Amino acid sequence: MSTIIFSPKDKRHRLGTELSMLEFAAIGYVTVSWSQLEHLLLQSTAELADKANVPIPTDATAASFKKRIRALRKLAKEVITGPKTRQKFLNLLNKISGIEQSRHRITHGLWDWLPTDPDKLHASSFRPPYEFEEPFDHHKLVNLAKRIGELNFQLAYPKGEKQAMDDYARSAMQRGGHVSRLGMQLLTGKDISSHHPHLASLLKHKEPPPS
Repeated sequence: MSTIIFSPKDKRHRLGTELSMLEFAAIGYVTVSWSQLEHLLLQSTAELADKANVPIPTDATAASFKKRIRALRKLAKEVITGPKTRQKFLNLLNKISGIEQSRHRITHGLWDWLPTDPDKLHASSFRPPYEFEEPFDHHKLVNLAKRIGELNFQLAYPKGEKQAMDDYARSAMQRGGHVSRLGMQLLTGKDISSHHPHLASLLKHKEPPPS
């Protein structure tokens, strides 16, 4: 999918891509969500080890994701005493393992589009012995990112919605309130048009309140 971009000013020519900004954003959405998941996995490992008063497994910080999640799975089997709680956590780890392959292909694959349907993308690799090809489109990428976000919520708040709301309220009280990043940008008069073009358009054309 590379495209040649010649510089009209100097010799700094480059190879670009035909991915759209929305597709770039969706790939970034997956990548950022997965980074958060990896952090939460390490945090869960440390918390389980601390609660059981055992050392953090050596492989908890291994370069290989499979080794890290295998270490957490082994630790969970050893230290979570409640059968239902343990099985729920192991099921969550299985779901994470189930989508890791697609995430890996998104991050490390070579992107191209299908001549028969220019809306369809696929990521592939010809590096032995890891050859693969998987179809993607914007919808599939966004859905995968959302799925990772759901798993992140379950990792962060195993007791569910009430735990999340209680944690949010406690955090807001400690900080004297909460303002979102977008809210702070608006309060400080930042120009949000480049980062939030759709919202900026809505604000620009918003009808003034009746006098």
